[in-house]
Amino acid sequence: MVEGTITPRLASLEEILPGVPLDQFPALRGYVATTPKAASDVIFKSPQGDPLLATWEYGLGRVVAWTSDAEGRWTRDLLSWPPSSRFFGDLVQATLPAAGDPALQMETLIRGDHTHLLVTAPTAPGATVSVNAVAPDLAESTVNLAATGSGRFEGDLLTDQVGSYLLHVTQRVSGKPQHANTTGLVVPYSPEYRDLGTDVASLRAIAAAGGGTLLSDPSRAFRVPVPPVVATQPVSEILLALAILLFPIDVAVRRLIFRMEDLPAWRAAVQRAPAAVRRRGTAPATPAQVEAEATLARLRERVEGVRAQEAKARSKKPPP
Repeated sequence: MVEGTITPRLASLEEILPGVPLDQFPALRGYVATTPKAASDVIFKSPQGDPLLATWEYGLGRVVAWTSDAEGRWTRDLLSWPPSSRFFGDLVQATLPAAGDPALQMETLIRGDHTHLLVTAPTAPGATVSVNAVAPDLAESTVNLAATGSGRFEGDLLTDQVGSYLLHVTQRVSGKPQHANTTGLVVPYSPEYRDLGTDVASLRAIAAAGGGTLLSDPSRAFRVPVPPVVATQPVSEILLALAILLFPIDVAVRRLIFRMEDLPAWRAAVQRAPAAVRRRGTAPATPAQVEAEATLARLRERVEGVRAQEAKARSKKPPP
């Protein structure tokens, strides 16, 4: 902080204080020492060269820095000065958005992801026109328009986002703003959504690329010949079921002995079985049949007894 009797010195003729007699500005009692920005415009400065009142443009607006106070500690003489209310009112007014200047007219034409800008401005030697834009994501960009005629300036602005854009147009003469206007631009959706209807040409090209045809009748969709499709199918489940079915047969073949000379006996046994069943179910056995069966039973017992004795004798015979 710098305190003492400080006489402000006029450093710029920036027209943000209309109606304020700057040459009669009273002395201050102190201020906060700061360093001016490179792009700022210092209006008042102290005898030491420190800025007392400075402005600069930020984005689409304007910033004002007053390095003294407004409560009377350093500005006792300023607050008692009659134009002081006008002075502080103009400072606040300078930071507010300016009303639309009818001298600047803008036309926009959306072309894909760019918008063509056409600004009509008053004719002035060395005049330039720039557009500051704020995109929907709050990103800022600046476009310097080129002069294409007397009072006509044109350029292209990137508008690849959907939403509202805020455009601030400024005309400068010799680097000083002369006219300014603020307008808006809305990009509601991508341009391809404006094409309503069926794009037959694109459909035909897609069908031709895939080797197909474009059908004019929807009912023919299921009549078009479809090429055969070759696909593999697992057979593990089928083989497993077949193995389960063949397993009992394999066991029977390994356990039972079938010889060709036994085939007539098997055939005769199969033929006798129905006849025996019929005889047992129709008439009682005759005495001759009963005696024959008893004889066969005795013979079986005799044979089994002989086999048992032979097996017992072989088991008792000492090994050689």
